[in-house]
Parts: sequence; C-alpha cells; structure tokens
Amino acid sequence: MEKETTSQSQTPQLSSAEKEVAHFIDAYIDREINKMRSYMTDSFQSSYDFESIKAEHPQKKVPVSFRMIRTSKEAGSVTVVVEIMFENQKSGSQKPLQYSYELIKDSGSGKLLINSEKNLKKAQPFYKKPLFWILTILG
Repeated sequence: MEKETTSQSQTPQLSSAEKEVAHFIDAYIDREINKMRSYMTDSFQSSYDFESIKAEHPQKKVPVSFRMIRTSKEAGSVTVVVEIMFENQKSGSQKPLQYSYELIKDSGSGKLLINSEKNLKKAQPFYKKPLFWILTILG
C-alpha cells in the first residue's frame, strides 16, 4: 500500500484525524471511558480493555502527556502515530511509548473514528539479545 504525504487537499482530513486522536487520548488520560467511546468504532470498542483504565483500579503506570509524531493517509484510512508519556506511580520515572491509531470514516455520521490501536514497540537490536551472545561465545 502506498502512503501519501500531506498535500493541500488532505490537510483538513489529516488535521481532523489528529484532533480526534488528541481528544481520545485526553479522555484516556482523564479516565473518561464514555468520552473515549465517542471517538471509537463499535468494533474497536468491543475489543478494547476498558477495565484496565477505570479509576477504581490502581495502575502501575499512568499516562501523563502525549505528542503527535506523524500522520499519513492510506487507501480508506488515516494513521496517526502518537508518543504517550507514562509515569510509574511508585518511582515517578517516566517512559514514552508509541502507539499507532487507524481512523476510518463512519458511514452513518461521516466522522473519523478510531478503528484500531497498535503499540509500536521498538525492536531490540540483535546484539542485545541473549542468543547473540551465546552464539558469539560458543563460536
């Protein structure tokens, strides 16, 4: 699939996608589940783990801030990559994690809704993997 970069005609749709994701993450940080649902497709809502973010459940790490990384448009969808800063409740240390959100246009309302969320874990370099060192030492 070929990705398109921002052009004049796409700017409003990409900007709208970024706003929808920003509102969703704001609701996530504030633990406002009903507000989060308003930015999600029905299928994404059914697969999302809302229990893990309820206010009555203590969390080890909580989201404290975020920033947009990039936005791109593919056939029929818009992808927004966001870096969310999580804070460890015990130590106070912070760690950024990147997430990719895919948005599609709702056929009923015409509004862009989040259809999926993907954690973009950075791949560990090969030399940091234990198997690399075992093979290196054993020859």
